[in-house]
Amino acid sequence: MKRLPRILVALSVCAILIAAAGRLGQVQAAGKDSNMPVDPKLWEGKWKTNFGILETTVSEHNIKGTYTWDQGKIVGQIAKHGTDVSATWSESPDYKPPKNAGKVTWTLSADHNSFTGTWGYGDSFTNGTRGGTWTGVRVTAASAGD
Repeated sequence: MKRLPRILVALSVCAILIAAAGRLGQVQAAGKDSNMPVDPKLWEGKWKTNFGILETTVSEHNIKGTYTWDQGKIVGQIAKHGTDVSATWSESPDYKPPKNAGKVTWTLSADHNSFTGTWGYGDSFTNGTRGGTWTGVRVTAASAGD
């Protein structure tokens, strides 16, 4: 009879852990179209982009990165829901606008393994005459949930 309370406690702990793991999966699978946010850490890692390899790090909702095209740099913010980035890009030789810096926006795909966006020079986020699209595909696994 003394085993029964221990078994019940163990089963309760297992049920709590399973529920918590399920919640984490929901957070990672959610996005801006739901009430549940995506973990910002899903933006972290290595991406193959149309501007070369992009390597990003994430701290809370802040994103930083480097990419191979003209020794590029990225600094920006991940939106509260986790699927959108609004950032500044800069490149050598002087890393300054109007020719070597500007704005970029990205949106993470539903499977979290690619992104699409637009970039522009200076304060422009549009893909007008002097900007364009910026796309990427994940090369390394995201660290969300670690």
